[in-house]
Amino acid sequence: MSYSSNFFQADINSIIILIAVIHLLPNIANTYLGPQLVKAAKDDDLIRNFCVLAGIILLIQVSNIQENKFEIGGLIFLFLLVFSRQTLEFNMIQIVLALYIFSKYNENNDIESLKKYMYFFIGLLLFGYCYYLNKQVKDKGLKFSLKKFILGKREKDYGFDYIDFEGL
Repeated sequence: MSYSSNFFQADINSIIILIAVIHLLPNIANTYLGPQLVKAAKDDDLIRNFCVLAGIILLIQVSNIQENKFEIGGLIFLFLLVFSRQTLEFNMIQIVLALYIFSKYNENNDIESLKKYMYFFIGLLLFGYCYYLNKQVKDKGLKFSLKKFILGKREKDYGFDYIDFEGL
């Protein structure tokens, strides 16, 4: 996979579209996708993850990226699964490292010089994922479910109310 020197600048429109879609998607889904699909996505881990993957691939399809769009969509989805299964401390370190990598890239436009940071970032992702997996196995014991760990929990399984941000 090769990147042009203005990879991030050329895709700023896609980033803006992504932010808009993320903000509007819940309302659009409830209105236009039909109640059966929305209920299935809330109740079934596989359907919910399939919808997320399809949404990511759709957004990549409308972007300016010239490489294999399905592969990139799959990698982004895989990143989201791995990133979301970690402790807060690992997530914070990874966010700071990602910001550092992006700032260095913007300074010199040479992705080759950043490979050591990206390998460290990937290693940190995998280490954080394995650490959290071991923590969950120890904490939950026989109640541990690998399927729930990989695909996530349904909203009702968290046992707390969500904050309504509509008023903000």
